[in-house]
Amino acid sequence: LQQTNTHTLFDSVINNEWFKPVYRGEQREIKASFSSQLRHRVSSSAHIVAGVVFDRFDVVFRDSVVSRTHDRFITITDAEGSLYLMRGYAQWQQRLSSRLTANAGIHLLYAGLNREVSPEPRLALSYQTSSKGSFNAGFGLHSQLQPREVYFTETYHSETDIYTRSNEKMGLSKSNHIVAGYHHRFNNHFRIKTEAYYQHLYNIPVRRRSPEFSMINTGDFFNAPKIDSLINEGTGRNIGLELTVERFLHQGWYMLFTASVFDSKYRGYDQVWRNTAFNGNYVFNLLGGYEWNLARNRILGVNVRTVWAGGKRYIPVDMEASLAKGEEVRDWDNSFNKRYNDYFRTDLRISFRVNHKRVSQEWALDLQNLTNHRSIFMESYDPALNEVYQVYQQGFMPMMLYRIYF
Repeated sequence: LQQTNTHTLFDSVINNEWFKPVYRGEQREIKASFSSQLRHRVSSSAHIVAGVVFDRFDVVFRDSVVSRTHDRFITITDAEGSLYLMRGYAQWQQRLSSRLTANAGIHLLYAGLNREVSPEPRLALSYQTSSKGSFNAGFGLHSQLQPREVYFTETYHSETDIYTRSNEKMGLSKSNHIVAGYHHRFNNHFRIKTEAYYQHLYNIPVRRRSPEFSMINTGDFFNAPKIDSLINEGTGRNIGLELTVERFLHQGWYMLFTASVFDSKYRGYDQVWRNTAFNGNYVFNLLGGYEWNLARNRILGVNVRTVWAGGKRYIPVDMEASLAKGEEVRDWDNSFNKRYNDYFRTDLRISFRVNHKRVSQEWALDLQNLTNHRSIFMESYDPALNEVYQVYQQGFMPMMLYRIYF
């Protein structure tokens, strides 16, 4: 698997020169993966599963940005080489009684980048209350690497004009997961599932010079932040409740409803609890559709999907500081205190499918964001007008589709 990105960003006017480059970057990644798994039935009530996964990444990470202080490009990352990630796991499933089943296992992670080994125990229990319902509970320790390019971020020392990689020895982020739920299947076509969870996150990379910052918010925008001097002293917590109501496709129609209410917090280097960038507090999804058999092998379908979610958290623009500096300055003291208006979107799809003996053809009309609801993605500062402007998520978008299924 290979992924390559090369890009250059330009500013409109710098030092009275038009279209002067302010950012240059190249990211290239080739992934090779090997995995193997063994399954063994020990007895009628017990079996074991074990396996290994080996990943090799051949990477190139190079990017630099213009420093107005030094009036030249300053390197952010400059790396080329190979990285390794190895995982091993073993799981024992034992039926303790006619109703109670236990799964116990261990997951072992080795990150060649920083030569860290992380043993992760896992345990799950399932209790069958009846032929249609069951309770389940589980615990697990999970570890995670940061985006690979972050480990190669350079720190520039202007006094000596040298660079150092201050994130190379950054450790794995960890999380303890606790979950419990109930599942009830009324018949072959309809089920309800509820689940409550709690996650304690620790060893999260944060930064002394930016005490509000935490890598726990990575993914809020398109790219991982290129922040240097990270240390594993941050924490976080997630708590939530989820509900799923599902009717499988039967007699021409199906329906899926999911609801999630949650709270997501983190602490940076200053140990102050704040909302994470993803703490929208609630998400509701409704999906449904109907199919008509018009004639032999010809099917007309209508599908509707609606999403309603709490608004995106953001760091507001500091208007006074931005005006004084002539460029955008964020109010980090109020990081993620506020949310934009709720996100809402409805998609409608009308499809026509013809099933042949060996292939199928499908024509479809997708009406995305049917109501053209304007959901804010981000806000930025315009120094020329001294005002904040909004960037919106995708509006109404009709699309035509044709597919051949072999």
